[in-house]
Amino acid sequence: MDNIYHTLKIPYSYEERVYWPQDAPPEAWEMKERLGIADYYVPDYTCKLPDGTKKYHEHLGLMDKDWYMEHWMKKMILYYWAGIIPGKNLIITADDCKGGIDQQAIMDLLQHELQELVGTAR
Repeated sequence: MDNIYHTLKIPYSYEERVYWPQDAPPEAWEMKERLGIADYYVPDYTCKLPDGTKKYHEHLGLMDKDWYMEHWMKKMILYYWAGIIPGKNLIITADDCKGGIDQQAIMDLLQHELQELVGTAR
């Protein structure tokens, strides 16, 4: 995946921590404790936009593994409470059913989703 970011010259950070929001409501904290959700997770890629906001990119592999999908669901709960939402500021890509990666499709998606950053990395 790094090669796609480099090819498109999109600046990014890798595995930047996203912490459980301290201002989350009590029901969120109860859910966190009940499900054993970690204090933070690390999205694969974080991109800072010119206006200072961030977009996150998660690439899913091993989707045929129950433990992986359980981890992903917990991560999505934390993301929700932290305001990281698919279609808004979270880009999700995934391996195909045979574990392959369609690099062109991912490149096209990132070019569209991060168009203001394409070509800006040094």
